[in-house]
Amino acid sequence: MRTLGIVSNLLNPTKYIPTKDHLLRDWRGLAELIGCTREDISSLDRSVDPTLNVLKKWSEEKESLISSFLLFLQKMDRYDVFDDIIELVIVDINSRKVIASQNVDTSLFITMKDRELLQQGLPPKQYHASMLYADDDEQFVVDVVKILEEKYKLDIFLKQRDLVGGTIEHEATLKIIAERSNRLIIILTPAFLKSTENKYIMSFAQSIEIDQRKRKIIPCIYKDCQIPYELRPLHKLYYRKSGMFCNFYEKLYSSIISSNTLALPRSIETALTLSNCTIPTSPNTLTVPEIVSNSIAEHSSLPDLSIQSNHQSSEEDTDAVSQSSLPVEQPRPKKKTVMKKFRKIFKIKEKPVAV
Repeated sequence: MRTLGIVSNLLNPTKYIPTKDHLLRDWRGLAELIGCTREDISSLDRSVDPTLNVLKKWSEEKESLISSFLLFLQKMDRYDVFDDIIELVIVDINSRKVIASQNVDTSLFITMKDRELLQQGLPPKQYHASMLYADDDEQFVVDVVKILEEKYKLDIFLKQRDLVGGTIEHEATLKIIAERSNRLIIILTPAFLKSTENKYIMSFAQSIEIDQRKRKIIPCIYKDCQIPYELRPLHKLYYRKSGMFCNFYEKLYSSIISSNTLALPRSIETALTLSNCTIPTSPNTLTVPEIVSNSIAEHSSLPDLSIQSNHQSSEEDTDAVSQSSLPVEQPRPKKKTVMKKFRKIFKIKEKPVAV
């Protein structure tokens, strides 16, 4: 495609000085060399890219060879064109050889960018996201895609722009959404909900989410409408309300490039591992949380503020306490002992008891 573009740009401009053999040095001279009649030349003169149309017409013949085309350029004294494209021609020939040796399925190359990659021996184009919208909202979609591609450097698929002519549009669109696009951006408007084709593609994308356990759909509300039942559980991006909480394009960009996984923990062990918890090694063992054990250690270093009493535990109680790891509740001190300590601290003299 790049080679043809250079040839067209160099041969389309009119050249008035012919060669020594009275051969025109623009596309008309090329048309004469491949055998076009005057009627053909006058018809091609009304086209936007006459050079490309001449080459397409010539490619239908069996004798159309690259070597013959290079000889035509020499006869036209267009050595400037020869010098500009010779390296690209060699690259194109090598790419064709690689593709032929690898038995590449050319039916997979269904977009305009795919054709360029095919000539370079590269696999088909992968997209960050595809757009699904109603025809009435096309101008808004064009503006969104322009920002995503120019500012955020994302590759977005638009069927009206990217599909090669002659492909089965519905089949090619579903194939790209399923296999070559990470996200499907749905522009929700009243016009979108009236399209049965859009509803079918939306349901198709949902089935992919379930089957592949991946987040696929990004619903964007451009105009107020009734949200489809199947999209209500999903978080939606509101274009009209974006200025109140966040930037619409920043959030859309983050939603496109964020993780593609929807897998949930399949067991309690997995869930505990994800939350950094410890699983007991046996059903009779209890693991004390670290924060609780730290709290116990801190309080164990505090001075003993308990009030001693003259109460003595029996030997049976002492043995029971020593065998248990749980703290033992201290007996309540007698009221008389507590009052003595209270008077001693505050230097209160005990009142004499009247006889």
